[in-house]
Amino acid sequence: MDNTDNSCTNNNKKGKQISASKFLDEFQKKCNNEETYTLDELKKLVTSSFKDASKKNNVKREPSVYNKFMSEEIKKLRQEFPDTEVKELMKKVAVKWKEHKANC
Repeated sequence: MDNTDNSCTNNNKKGKQISASKFLDEFQKKCNNEETYTLDELKKLVTSSFKDASKKNNVKREPSVYNKFMSEEIKKLRQEFPDTEVKELMKKVAVKWKEHKANC
C-alpha cells in the first residue's frame, strides 16, 4: 500500500520571484560564451545573477520643499534645545511649517 500523497509536495513553497528576462540579462553579463565552467562555477554565477536581478534600482529623488524645510528647522532647533526629544522638536517644526505655508 502506497501512502504517498502527491498533492502535498514542496511545490507550495514560494520564494523570491523575479522576471526571467532580468535574470537572463544578469546571467549573460557575467558569462563569457568563449569559456567553459564547472558546475560549482555555474552555480555561483546563477546565484549571483539571481541576487543582482532581484535588487531594486531605487532612484533617489530630490527632497520636497517640506523635507528641506523640516531638515533645516530641526537642525536649528537642536542647537537651541539640545536636550529636547525629537518628538517635541517635530511638533515645533510642524507649527513653523504651518505658519510658513500660510504666508506663502
